[in-house]
Amino acid sequence: MLRSQYAILAEHFRIGQSGTFDLLGVFDRIFAGGIPAQHRQMVLVVLLVASSEDNLGPHEFVLQWTAPSGKLLAEQRSTFVVKPEAGTWLGSARLIFEFQNLVLPEVGKYRFRIQVDGVEVAEHVLSVALKNAK
Repeated sequence: MLRSQYAILAEHFRIGQSGTFDLLGVFDRIFAGGIPAQHRQMVLVVLLVASSEDNLGPHEFVLQWTAPSGKLLAEQRSTFVVKPEAGTWLGSARLIFEFQNLVLPEVGKYRFRIQVDGVEVAEHVLSVALKNAK
């Protein structure tokens, strides 16, 4: 089974020349001036790691984004491949989801959930609150 080592929201990412990976503007909450709000740009990055050689190869994933009310706002399905690294069975895959002009219609906790091969492996919560709420 693959497991998530992390799931992070940030404003930008960069892949360096020597294989490094940078995240800029990491956050988990937004203070909005009003609702609906909009976030100009964000990325969700999920690192999945293999727990055994059986995890190598192709996998299917589903990303679901839900509103605080539980309403499904978006869903994406696709596949990815976990390849062996450094001549061993150790492997990982980094999934990067980019969002532009994301509309946030409610105050509360939005959830990004990742399923791999039908099993939920990661969840990240984004909280949205009003700036002037008391």
